Amino acid sequence: MIEPPAPQRTRLVPLAETHAPPLQSLCEACREFYRETTGVPPGPSEIENLLADVPPHGDRRQKRLWVIFHQAILIGIADCTFGHPEQGDFWIGLLLLHPDWRGQGLGSDIVRALMDYARRNDAPRIGIGVKADYRAAQVFWRGLGFAPVTQQRMDLPGFGPTLFDVMMLPLG
Repeated sequence: MIEPPAPQRTRLVPLAETHAPPLQSLCEACREFYRETTGVPPGPSEIENLLADVPPHGDRRQKRLWVIFHQAILIGIADCTFGHPEQGDFWIGLLLLHPDWRGQGLGSDIVRALMDYARRNDAPRIGIGVKADYRAAQVFWRGLGFAPVTQQRMDLPGFGPTLFDVMMLPLG
């Protein structure tokens, strides 16, 4: 078994079938995030979408899905993969925390644990795509040392053509 990252104040556990109902509730509680990032509210099968989503040229076997617990409460999800955007890189496809748990430094703790995890697995860099005009996310990721390296345009259901910053952090 691949050991998940170990943040200080939370616990990351590999996604299991039993997590589906509370994860769907989490997605629904994060309506503002979905509106900000996709332009549409979460659908009734968000968990299925998470399971199916892999970055371009990604390898499903390199995907890591963890649910995030604080004590016994499911408070978030981390969807990551190795091999994007370049071979060996570690990509955070989604880091989502319940709104009630934001602003307490837990997200930063989780990202630092993901950085350590990526280093232990010899990733040279860790990256994320951030909607270019999503100020709160830009501030969060830049505050952790991530820097834009390029922009990509994607068509989003609720917005149409949308710019994303591909942000990277060297792990050397």
